[in-house]
Amino acid sequence: MRSDLPRPIPVHTTTTHYPGGHVRERHSVACPRQGRFVDADACFGCERLASVSLDPKRSRYEVSCYAGASPPLRSADAVDGKVPIGAVMTRDVWCVASTSLIEDVTRILLDHDISGAPVVDDEGRALGVVSKTDVLRAMHERRGKRVIDIMTGLEVSLPETATVAQAAALMAFEAVHRVVVLSDDGKVIGIVSSMDVLRFIGETTGYLR
Repeated sequence: MRSDLPRPIPVHTTTTHYPGGHVRERHSVACPRQGRFVDADACFGCERLASVSLDPKRSRYEVSCYAGASPPLRSADAVDGKVPIGAVMTRDVWCVASTSLIEDVTRILLDHDISGAPVVDDEGRALGVVSKTDVLRAMHERRGKRVIDIMTGLEVSLPETATVAQAAALMAFEAVHRVVVLSDDGKVIGIVSSMDVLRFIGETTGYLR
């Protein structure tokens, strides 16, 4: 019998909308053995996988991995730079293709009640970010028809190996409220916001459930 205990790990989903209504999903998992995010398919074929379960309340998947039990996260660990960014970032990210029409992007932002989305190329690599402000400005100035014409370049981002402390410092320094998190090949893994960091501090200190 194994002496270690299975460790629950959330499955992250990046959904990209392409012209013509085509949608592509990418599922990834923070592999504790490799220390980076891997495609879920690779995780599902790993010998250390214990099980895959679905949270019926949130309709979110998570895997249980025999990587040893991990200690509970504390807000003090975040200050010390010990908490990985994957512990707090948004699990479900909506992206749009650079060739998408502005009208399609507007619908996506409204349908999913989000203020902005990463813009990606055909391979899923991040190119920039488009926000509601970008859309409104484009409609007012009547410039451009596609996302690539109005998006903001990807000037602020973090690698998947970053920590919560680094995310907080970057957002404070750049005076932004959210940062795109990228895999080592430049693909979108998640988004971390100032609210995500504050929520983590609240939950780990017992003030928010």
